[in-house]
Amino acid sequence: MPFVWISNQASNNGVLFGSYVVTKGNIKNTTAQNGQLIFNPDPNSNRPVAGSGAANTSYELDIANPNLKYPKIWRTNLAVDQRLPGGIIATIEGAYSKDINAIYHENLVVSDGYVTLPGVEGQIQYNKSNITPTGTGGVSATNPVITSLYYMNNTSKGYSYFVTGQLQKALPTVYMQTCIYTQRFKRR
Repeated sequence: MPFVWISNQASNNGVLFGSYVVTKGNIKNTTAQNGQLIFNPDPNSNRPVAGSGAANTSYELDIANPNLKYPKIWRTNLAVDQRLPGGIIATIEGAYSKDINAIYHENLVVSDGYVTLPGVEGQIQYNKSNITPTGTGGVSATNPVITSLYYMNNTSKGYSYFVTGQLQKALPTVYMQTCIYTQRFKRR
């Protein structure tokens, strides 16, 4: 498991960082805001003046299932080579993998509203997000907008397999004739 997933759970808890929104070319920018768009090697150059900072009113949260397990899969494969009459070698090989504890991320703020994109795949595109907060009183540090709420959990639904058949024959020269067919399937 990439350990950055675990560290992001702690660092995106909504209280550890602040942010600026500065748009290049915006006529409402102050001179100080325009200065933030230019690299300055001094780490204190973008630090707000003491007492002028405010708590974030919009952020992403990352949380994990308290019973989260490290990823685990079952993988099996089998292969057979057989010499056939006429100098042909036949090979059949297959492999199967099954998720036991795969990692699954879900954005709990995504709305149920979606459209199906054109094409045979039938992919969906979410066309809106749930907006938090939905009550009255406006956005504040105590009533923030949660832009994303990612929940890390385990799943055992995924599996994949492949089967390959191959026929090959050595020619009198240095060449070989080969015919191969592979069938694959994957579900996550």
